[in-house]
Amino acid sequence: MTDLDSNAGRDWADSLLARNIRPDVTHFLISPAAASAVNKEPEEKAADRPRILEGVRFASLSVPGPIGFRPEHLLEILSAKSSTVISKLTHAIGVLQEKAFAGKLSDECRWTLGSRLVFWKKKKGPAPRPIRIGELWRRMFAKKLTHSTRRKVQQVCLNARQFGVAVPGGTDAVIHFRKCFEEAFKRSGSEALVILDLDLKNAFPSFEWDAILSAVFEFLPEVLPWTSWCQKKPTQVQLPGGDFFDTDRGAAQGDPLGSAYCALILIGVIRRVREKMQVLARLQNLPDPILMDIWYMDDGQIFCSPEVADPFLRMLDAELELVGATRGHGADVKSAARLVGPSEKCAAVETSW
Repeated sequence: MTDLDSNAGRDWADSLLARNIRPDVTHFLISPAAASAVNKEPEEKAADRPRILEGVRFASLSVPGPIGFRPEHLLEILSAKSSTVISKLTHAIGVLQEKAFAGKLSDECRWTLGSRLVFWKKKKGPAPRPIRIGELWRRMFAKKLTHSTRRKVQQVCLNARQFGVAVPGGTDAVIHFRKCFEEAFKRSGSEALVILDLDLKNAFPSFEWDAILSAVFEFLPEVLPWTSWCQKKPTQVQLPGGDFFDTDRGAAQGDPLGSAYCALILIGVIRRVREKMQVLARLQNLPDPILMDIWYMDDGQIFCSPEVADPFLRMLDAELELVGATRGHGADVKSAARLVGPSEKCAAVETSW
């Protein structure tokens, strides 16, 4: 590890939590170009900085975990005047990070997996959104892994038409695709098509850990040691009232890797449903089961013929149950179906399903 003088140490600490450029900016999330513009240090000196936390960024006054340790606290520590202190601390962080990524941390470090539950108001409906705020160290390591595997996750998600993870502008892509597809299909004169809008119920905290590990093993083995260590034993969650309970499930909406876990699980789910639908179509002489599926996190859009909509949903529900997720039951089902196509073709479709 390269020793740092006090100025280099402070500059590196600033790069971990890039400071605001304007007073009205309320977060630290700035681009690398903007960060380099703030730091006027010569390139040869910047190259000596430790890169153990490259790609890690936090928002200003990020909500702390149970012990109250914020990124700003670490920033102040890394801004110490003593180069010896900074060098020892950065070396210690590097060792801790290496052991974390290898899944070799001792059980005495499991307190770093603790989280605090907060509730955020949703845009629609009275039910709040549960968010688990983890300890700073877990979030730092997860952010580093997210950064280092971003290109691979992006490729996997794009191949599966999952636009909710590692795909900038994914929301716009889904919206524009849906609009253009419906307009083009109506003008095509083809047979009516069903578009199923799917939304899973509390997907993030519901996924089974075995399902997460299986998805990581298949699609993202680089983070398997860390994920396995995190899920070796139940972790503690602090409730808003101060009580604690142990949990052994969930992708933790609030964990930087949670979005990737969710996406990878659903990629495997929809692939297995497609395979089963192909078998069913051959046995019952049904049309091409699924023309297209497109996802944004746990919100899916399925384009299929009306004849296969019902068996598809039944198979999907069965596969979701195996990974711990659900679309809900009865009046709680979070799904909708729309017929798309020429009006006369849509009117002729039997819709008892």
